[in-house]
Amino acid sequence: MPQNEHIELHKKRYGERLDRAEKRRKKEAREVHKRAEYARKAIGLKGKMFAKKRHQEKALMKKTIAMHEEKDKKHKADDGAPQNAVPAYLLEREQVDRAK
Repeated sequence: MPQNEHIELHKKRYGERLDRAEKRRKKEAREVHKRAEYARKAIGLKGKMFAKKRHQEKALMKKTIAMHEEKDKKHKADDGAPQNAVPAYLLEREQVDRAK
């Protein structure tokens, strides 16, 4: 047995604490407050680097949210047919597609 696997072996034999999931959830919830406090306190070059990294994370999050919203939008399928050949209320549902 390698020397560094004693923790995994103990988890495998005896399992985790019953409140481990709740402790992990609370710790992650507190992490947001700690990051915000660090963002307020950081000055100089470290503050700039932290702000730049945080800005990139927010931009990525906005793009992800926009992609998920785009997936749910509907738009008409273009079959190359003339626009005014059939009234809109006579169109079948198969001619309406999802964005993706």
